[in-house]
Amino acid sequence: MSYRSFEEAWQDITRLQGKDVFTLCHPIKNHILEVNEKCLKRLSAGGKGAPTSVSKATFKRVWKRLVEHREFVTKQGYNFTCACIAHLPEVEYSCKDGILHLYLRQQNTHPFCEVKEYTE
Repeated sequence: MSYRSFEEAWQDITRLQGKDVFTLCHPIKNHILEVNEKCLKRLSAGGKGAPTSVSKATFKRVWKRLVEHREFVTKQGYNFTCACIAHLPEVEYSCKDGILHLYLRQQNTHPFCEVKEYTE
């Protein structure tokens, strides 16, 4: 199966700049301040009031695992990164008992900048 490259996915992620992204299992608002070639800068309602950055390499690491396994699972860590990636039209998510799953689909299942919860 062939999926788009990380760089193509990153181009969509850059379109989140200026938008609010909520984490998926425990909804915390994050305002995306800037997305550039090195990182994504956000202001989190769950933070200490100062902007923080998430490296592009972190997004690439999650995307790579998602493409390799068509699923990415995390209980802690990567929650914000996964929330951003879930905005991509070919990604769905589920959250049960605090465990977040991302699922990569062959085709788009929802418009960009929306999230779709996986249903069996």
